[in-house]
Amino acid sequence: MDNGEAASFAEALQELKDRTPHSFETLATHIGISRSALHRYCTAKGVPSDFAVVERFGKRCRASREELIELHRLWTLAGAARAPAARRARATSAAAAERAEEAGTPRRARRAHLWLTGLTGAAVTATAVGIALSAVRAVRRRAGGRPRREAGVLSAGRSRPGTSRSAAPRPPGPALWAG
Repeated sequence: MDNGEAASFAEALQELKDRTPHSFETLATHIGISRSALHRYCTAKGVPSDFAVVERFGKRCRASREELIELHRLWTLAGAARAPAARRARATSAAAAERAEEAGTPRRARRAHLWLTGLTGAAVTATAVGIALSAVRAVRRRAGGRPRREAGVLSAGRSRPGTSRSAAPRPPGPALWAG
């Protein structure tokens, strides 16, 4: 970022800020950004990507129409100086990613590793479920099959607690009631 344009923009913001009794935190809250972001803008360490932030700041600091127009001009110049730096940063990060892929594990191999890890987890889960079902079936076979309830008595000849072998007859169903 060219320090001349950013410094001029930051100086204009700082002048507006100094005219108000508000702190960075109060102003930042009112314009919808963080205190640290506002401080970066006022110290030429950053430029907002959206002029609406600058406009809200100017209005909160009671800037005149002419001052808002000058802020826009300075913001545009500082942003134009910032654009080549942003392009260089993107190019640098793309080159770094390319070098990392050449030096380290390729993306396809990492994906395959994750896929195999997930597949292994699913296989272990399926095996555990199969073992549990086999155990349930073995217990049922030893008990003589699945117990059925019949009029208060289990099919294996055992009574349910609180009932006798001679269970009371059931009341007639709804079809017999209508008549």
